[in-house]
Amino acid sequence: MTCTLNGGSSSSALEPIDLHRLLPADKVFSVDDVELEECISCGEFTIVHRGTLQKDSTHAQQPAHQRDVVVKMLHRRRCANDEQAAEELRAEIEIFADLSHPRLVTFVGACLEPKASLALVTALAPGGNLHQALHVRRRQLLRHERFQLATELLDGTGYLHGRRPAIAHLDLKSMNIVLDAEGQHLQICDFGLARELRELRESESENQRAVSRGGTPRYMAPECHDSAVGPLTEKADVWACGCIFIEIFAGTLPYAECSNARQILSTMLVQRCGPSIPESVEVAMKTTVMDGMLRFDAEQRLPIAEALQRLLIVVETSDSKSRFMWIP
Repeated sequence: MTCTLNGGSSSSALEPIDLHRLLPADKVFSVDDVELEECISCGEFTIVHRGTLQKDSTHAQQPAHQRDVVVKMLHRRRCANDEQAAEELRAEIEIFADLSHPRLVTFVGACLEPKASLALVTALAPGGNLHQALHVRRRQLLRHERFQLATELLDGTGYLHGRRPAIAHLDLKSMNIVLDAEGQHLQICDFGLARELRELRESESENQRAVSRGGTPRYMAPECHDSAVGPLTEKADVWACGCIFIEIFAGTLPYAECSNARQILSTMLVQRCGPSIPESVEVAMKTTVMDGMLRFDAEQRLPIAEALQRLLIVVETSDSKSRFMWIP
């Protein structure tokens, strides 16, 4: 059963949204262009639905076409009068609309109508997310599949860090890594906490509070939890990638021994310990790559580009034969 995106009317209209001048006409949709289907996830201020986009072609000779999409929108009732929530979604649309890389989900467009219908539309990844694949469906990855996914994760994150100004995702976790239909390739999604690094410097305390509220403790670097540890930088993404590598290479959650956020924070901030790397992870991967990504001090963590170089060296020098071959 489906419903249209404009299931109700907003009682308060917004002023014209600046995004209209940033997005080309073919990336701006009406609420009537999208039908919502099942809910994929639900956050404090936003809800994510699978959906179908049906939009008339700009060429009269071509018929309308349908496309499976993901629609991220505000909770209508909860955010009906919450301008801050709307502003954060507009900021996500603005930063994501300017990104294009095979390892990021594809930006399809946005609905820029009044607040109740403000929405970000991205292409649907048919394979679900990495967390479901590893911890719900219990998929057992082959060695070459592990290195393929790990390389693609660093490749996509490196694209963000290589932008000028650099972009920090700040919410990398296996739930925000989606897969293709065969489960062989990944893409990064959910840029709700993403910031340009110049923005991080300009409002450091505000951004640290936003990340601590919106992030997931198992994947958050020490500086995300406590500003006294150090400033937020792109190195928070390096830590998060290291945590995801524990899942990819060992099949377990980071801080698997901890059952709640308090235990994780105690282990991290009091004992100053990162997540333990299981013995099942091959030694070269642990010592050459992951140990350097999970250092407590952000300044000592590997840059994402160096982590990728080391990962490729591990593949090339390993005695185990692998069918993996990465072509940038």
